[in-house]
Amino acid sequence: MAAILCGGIGEVCKGICNGIGKVICLPCKSCGIATAEVCDIMSTPFCFYLSVAFGLNLPPAVFALQSLQQEGSCEKVQQWLFINVALCVVNIAMAL
Repeated sequence: MAAILCGGIGEVCKGICNGIGKVICLPCKSCGIATAEVCDIMSTPFCFYLSVAFGLNLPPAVFALQSLQQEGSCEKVQQWLFINVALCVVNIAMAL
């Protein structure tokens, strides 16, 4: 019984992800900018995970890089921010 439910739920999720992927890729395909790999990534079930990984790791990385360029900051804070940038970049790279 559980296998039937999980199979049905899986098919629904797959259909939703395929639909979202096609809608998201439509403007890019019409402009001719997007590549097949980007559309494949956007139409996978992991699209939501990728969006969250980028959305939550990109701002801290950008702000940390901006603060590392400032003079007169605390050395310990700069060291921690450098490690934070590295971890954010690794997290984004591993999400791909």
